[in-house]
Amino acid sequence: MGIPVWPVVLSLIFLWWTQRAPRFDWEPKAPETYPHCRKDATSQTLLFGGTSMLGGYIVDTWKKGEPKTCLVNYGRRPCPKCDISLIGDVRDSAHIARVFEHYKFDTVVTSIKPALEGTHWREFMEINAGAMIELTRLAKEAGVKNFIHVSSIAASSHYKISHMENEDHPQPLYTEYEAAYDLSKRLGEDYVLAQHEQGKFNTIALRVSGIIGGEGDPFFHHRMFPILFTFNNPVIVDYGFAGNIADALFEMTKVIREKPSVGGQFYYYTGEHIFENETAIALSEFTGKPLLTFPAWTLDPFLDLWQWIRTDHNTYTILDLMRCGNVEQTFDQTKFHNTFPNFKPKFTVIEALEYLYANNK
Repeated sequence: MGIPVWPVVLSLIFLWWTQRAPRFDWEPKAPETYPHCRKDATSQTLLFGGTSMLGGYIVDTWKKGEPKTCLVNYGRRPCPKCDISLIGDVRDSAHIARVFEHYKFDTVVTSIKPALEGTHWREFMEINAGAMIELTRLAKEAGVKNFIHVSSIAASSHYKISHMENEDHPQPLYTEYEAAYDLSKRLGEDYVLAQHEQGKFNTIALRVSGIIGGEGDPFFHHRMFPILFTFNNPVIVDYGFAGNIADALFEMTKVIREKPSVGGQFYYYTGEHIFENETAIALSEFTGKPLLTFPAWTLDPFLDLWQWIRTDHNTYTILDLMRCGNVEQTFDQTKFHNTFPNFKPKFTVIEALEYLYANNK
């Protein structure tokens, strides 16, 4: 009896995918001439990550809230809605130093991280930790006043249970992190906050959770499949809409400019506490795709089996994302809302799913 070819091909592709080495896909930029901000600009803001999923919402919020600000984006792709797009890699610190020499930025907003799936741990450390440390140092030396950092609940560890944890809860020791991604986010955040000098170099970080925002969010991949599935997982986690997060960052920026004492610390804004099956049911309703529900007890054996046959533990895969969703991660956001009382979210999680996917089946 012949063996079907397609399972062998798929297995080889999967094996190759899990064995990916670190990417070395950037080169230092040569010195260049930078464009000037428009003459009527009253301030200059440097954004890192303006072409990411979250970054797109940040750009829209800044352009609406500060129309006279010269918004400069630094990244690997052009930012169509920004005033100026500078192409480069965040690991190219020499290039970024020249950017700071040319412009007079009042504020820096960072919304950068490598893609999770298929990324080697070394890239997480290079970008989330090493590059963030260099970027913070350069901004401080250049006289930037306000440094707004998008962090993540990964900094508190994705793989430990967090039940309504708040900012005063003891943080893991560096040696206690299981995932290099989580440790890299913590290292970068810690350095940013340690550089805070009230009124001189105001730093602040926002720890966000799973982000719903369209292309690149955890639900976007439903387009690949004719059906949706859920394990009817009883675990509750936090999700937030990207538009709400962008507005939260903008409000933080306004407040820290007038009240620098709120800086030097991180805040949890993680959206809503919601069950995984709630989002699956809503997505099925909005997209019109059937929903296949597996018993909750099958999830742990499935993840354990996948972990057992896994050959490369240096690369982040869908397995790691699914394991994140199997650990309760809820956070108390009282401190954020008390410190920034003028912030009002646009959408709930279910409303965001409907807004993004109901008319895009």
